[in-house]
Amino acid sequence: MYSCVMGVASGSCTDPFNLGNGDVVPVINASERVTITSFGDTSQSIHFDTPSCNTLTSSPEVVFTFEVAVGVRYGYDIRVAGYDTVLQLMKGTCESKGLPDEHPEDHIVNCNDDGTPPGDMGSRITGEVDEGIDFLMVDGYSTTDSGQFDLSATFVNNGIPLCDGNFCGPDGCGGSCGSCAENEECHVSYNRCFPANCQPQCKDRECGEDGCGGSCGTCNDGLFCLGASIAPDKITGSIPMSSCEKFEICDHMNPVCEGCGNSQICASDCQCYDSLENLGDLVIVVEHMLEETFLQDVMIPESSKADISFPEPKERPDLFEYGPCHQHYHFRNFAEYTLFQSDGKKVALHGGKYAYCMEDTARHFDGVNVACDKKYDCGFQGIQKGWLDRYGWSLDCFWIDVTDLDAGDYVLEVQVNPGRVFPEISFDNNVVRIHVTIPKVSGRVSHPLKLLTSRFNASDVQEANNPNALQGAPIGSAVESSAFPHKHNGALIACILSFLLNLSLE
Repeated sequence: MYSCVMGVASGSCTDPFNLGNGDVVPVINASERVTITSFGDTSQSIHFDTPSCNTLTSSPEVVFTFEVAVGVRYGYDIRVAGYDTVLQLMKGTCESKGLPDEHPEDHIVNCNDDGTPPGDMGSRITGEVDEGIDFLMVDGYSTTDSGQFDLSATFVNNGIPLCDGNFCGPDGCGGSCGSCAENEECHVSYNRCFPANCQPQCKDRECGEDGCGGSCGTCNDGLFCLGASIAPDKITGSIPMSSCEKFEICDHMNPVCEGCGNSQICASDCQCYDSLENLGDLVIVVEHMLEETFLQDVMIPESSKADISFPEPKERPDLFEYGPCHQHYHFRNFAEYTLFQSDGKKVALHGGKYAYCMEDTARHFDGVNVACDKKYDCGFQGIQKGWLDRYGWSLDCFWIDVTDLDAGDYVLEVQVNPGRVFPEISFDNNVVRIHVTIPKVSGRVSHPLKLLTSRFNASDVQEANNPNALQGAPIGSAVESSAFPHKHNGALIACILSFLLNLSLE
């Protein structure tokens, strides 16, 4: 007789590796500071769980374990690099599925996707951890992401290292955010490493980076730098030329097209299209915002028969901006966040417009018209039909700072493509609102904060700008969710801005 039994795989929750790749579980009990380095390869592992800040991935994971000594608390800075990773820290257990606890996410201490440092799609988490057994999960961002990685965990007993965007220089706890390679030195103004005695590379470069932390020049208003990045050409190795160029301005709210045929439409990008079928359609799915562990995870499906794609940043710099925190280009003004008072009318906090990188994260639909393989990434941006893109709540540099707001009930509004820069079948479904509750907080926050979320019904605000986008069931039992605290000095609570882009089919 045969029967199924639970398998035990090395590097899984049931048999985690020891942090540092040693034979025993390391115990963190240093008097001042300790750094433990590890390595691994997720391509040799299996998929058994998903991190809270990217619940869609089915790529394989690797888990490490360590212990913090009784009676002590440490600040930590933990980084992983090697491919497009996600990093999660858990207390007590590393399994988030099938737990009897009413809130199985309570054991999740921190989670991150795309941190700088380490940059280049690596991940970093910072915060505080106290006594007990802890687990670190290294996962891939999308289904196809796996491979070799290096993991570095630094623990200090006198604070939390602050290295957001800093590859070198002081971390505020008596240590360094990183060291520079041989023949490099730390630029004190940027906290990044550049060649020693660096000479600016501005030949044939009117604007953009000079390779030494400075600029070859800036463009006047109305002009954009073509070739701003100094990264050498991947084939020739030569440094690209740069120049200030003017691009034709399109009034996306009132587009004017030239030469459209009688059967064509003039879209918001001032271009002629044969039919609506050639356009995409982004739609935020409110169910995901309500059900995810963390508050601002938003899913945006696209009901169309076309991909959404864009020219490269080097060809249309007016459409992109370089994100130094993530070290790649983002599409300008892609999403806008606003926090309203509980009546949904008076603005409590304008979060502003944010730029994002668009890529294929995972397939959302099945069928012969949905590609099996990923096509778009942050180097070649877009989303395939039937695929989705996810912007996790843990992305560095994206948040709404609610430190100075009173605890209480609010309404969070998320709008994608607010300037109608790229055309869609409809703009009436680009806005979603949900109710959120900010709790009372005293002292420093080192773990995710519980928030209450519920549907926002269109009838709650009769004067809503876009009633078609506010459809939903009446407010019912609240769904518990979380906002992740972005720690600087003192108590700083922040609603992390993130969402899922989902290309669906008609």
